[in-house]
Amino acid sequence: MAVVHCSAQTLASHVIHKLSSVCQMSQTQTGRVYCPKDAARVVLYLKDINLPKPDKYETAELVAFLQQLVTYQGFYDKNLDFVGLQNTTSSRP
Repeated sequence: MAVVHCSAQTLASHVIHKLSSVCQMSQTQTGRVYCPKDAARVVLYLKDINLPKPDKYETAELVAFLQQLVTYQGFYDKNLDFVGLQNTTSSRP
């Protein structure tokens, strides 16, 4: 289980950093994917997800990023390359 303690300053980069610490990057036929290092499955547990501060457009970067993770089973990195997630689950209380 990977726990992310959210605050008003929590960004998508914090979640990506947590994923990179508990997962390893693998190259597959479909591209790069994060796979769990030491377990069959990783659960990403987000505490206090309601705390991130909305931007000037009243959206929260963290929530939009998590929606992308759940919808597409991955995310686009800073180079705009898609990185998939394998055997991961997102959870919140």
